[in-house]
Amino acid sequence: MNEIREVYTVGQNAYGELAHGDNIERHVFTLVEFCKGMNVIQVAAGNEHSLILTENGDVFSGGYNEMGNSLSQSPNALNPNNNNNNSRTGNLRLVEKLRGKNIVKIFASNGCEHVVALTSHGDQASMNSPKQVEALSRKFVTTVGCSYYHTIFSCADEMEIYSCGRNDYGQLGLGHIEDRNIPSLIESLNSKKIVSIGCGQYHSVVTTVDGEIYSFGRNDSGQLGLSATENYVSTPKEIKNLKSTQIACGYYHSVAISNGQLYSWGKNDSGQLGIGIYSAKEVIPTQVKDLEDQEIVQVACGCYHTLALGYAGQLFAFGRNSHGQLGDGTTNNSCKPLLIQGLSDKKVCQIAAGFYHSIVLANPVIRNPLVEDFKCLLNNQELSDVTFIVEGKKLYAHRCILMARCEPLDRMVNGNMREAYDLQIQIEDTSYQCFYSLLEYLYTEQVEALSQFETDINFALDLLSLADQYLVEQLKKKCEEAIQKSIKIDDVCLMLNIAISRGANSLKKRCLSFMMSNFSKIIVLDQFVDLPKHVLKEVFKMANRRGVFVRELL
Repeated sequence: MNEIREVYTVGQNAYGELAHGDNIERHVFTLVEFCKGMNVIQVAAGNEHSLILTENGDVFSGGYNEMGNSLSQSPNALNPNNNNNNSRTGNLRLVEKLRGKNIVKIFASNGCEHVVALTSHGDQASMNSPKQVEALSRKFVTTVGCSYYHTIFSCADEMEIYSCGRNDYGQLGLGHIEDRNIPSLIESLNSKKIVSIGCGQYHSVVTTVDGEIYSFGRNDSGQLGLSATENYVSTPKEIKNLKSTQIACGYYHSVAISNGQLYSWGKNDSGQLGIGIYSAKEVIPTQVKDLEDQEIVQVACGCYHTLALGYAGQLFAFGRNSHGQLGDGTTNNSCKPLLIQGLSDKKVCQIAAGFYHSIVLANPVIRNPLVEDFKCLLNNQELSDVTFIVEGKKLYAHRCILMARCEPLDRMVNGNMREAYDLQIQIEDTSYQCFYSLLEYLYTEQVEALSQFETDINFALDLLSLADQYLVEQLKKKCEEAIQKSIKIDDVCLMLNIAISRGANSLKKRCLSFMMSNFSKIIVLDQFVDLPKHVLKEVFKMANRRGVFVRELL
């Protein structure tokens, strides 16, 4: 059964950006009743406006609407008879002009007064009233970064990145400081596959698939992380000695995730860097030490505050709290990460931060006493009678549970009349994380790593193979569902091959369908040509059935 995610908001509400139908500020995260029962898959926040995206592609918006940025048909949702509140919308409203466009992702951030929506074909709708960005109509856009005055588009599959808007500090990365009204190619990043983009008020930071970090724009607060003295940098420069594939920017600060650890730099007058002190600025990336025991999977920045999401769904917040945007029930700033206790009974799966407000998407935690009790036994040395050694690390388990839940593991631990109480078994050809997740499912029928907003595809593919090896069919289905959400052109061939070899029929169908929709781009890839001959024949057979006629080069 699919979990119905819930939306919670906190902070400033002067324009109804919290979507509760009023203008009352909240200091603790409060459920958005409007979204109950809706299958929300993404939340986003801009300059005093909020957006949600549902599974069927509908976009809802609310909040500040004077410039049309909340895109609702009626800007006076709070009180239709009050002509003095034309920019206030206290309720979320459907963006009719995006209906039927198959929107798969929405982009807005801290101070931006516009929204970018991405379709499944890589098209973009932008501006105050939704309109396709014509200059990129022939490009497959994969991710977008937005700020108050500029926007950056990444076409990762084509290894191109474009920028447009205000450029007085070189924030477009074009090597000059002239504004651009249409997207222009950032030539110095040509051939780089950009996977994450952060846009501050006057600066930009991007990361590549290989973890390289490049920054450009204004640097008076050290927000570029270059430890240089230049007031601005108009050509992207690499931040050395740090790798990351996920970045976020506030007005004058930047934050990056590196191997689950959080690093921050830039302005720190409100404690928005989370490093335990208030300071004018920090010019080089500094680790957030208070979170070093956590695995951070997602980060978001408001103008002067920061949100960090832990692997297990716990939310941390720090920085300016003048409107209660941290969600800790106070209006006190914090220079240290605060664990938000008000969401302790929820599993947060996605976060967004606006001007002075915050939004989270959460799975309600349905308490099952039996599952909770079994979870306590997972990797618990007490009363354990079997130990698995994976990548040199120990995982503790219980024969009786393995016997009841997994026949191959039952044979492994109980075969050949094994009677040793403290049995140790070496597990080869898999990672510690994958085998832990296999045991986690056997004990609880849940896998934390598969419930993240953006699943690690390589992990999910490896876990799929492991579940197939140990005949855990329901875990295979969970892996398939997670993988299908993140299929991309450059990895669909690998996914198809694994799906066929592991009998993952649902994933196989999704991969084939995706291939048919992007056939001309996929057949030129080396990994497509390298597919097994019988797989290629099946692909070409489907292409012919669908009218995509291609000469077989076999």
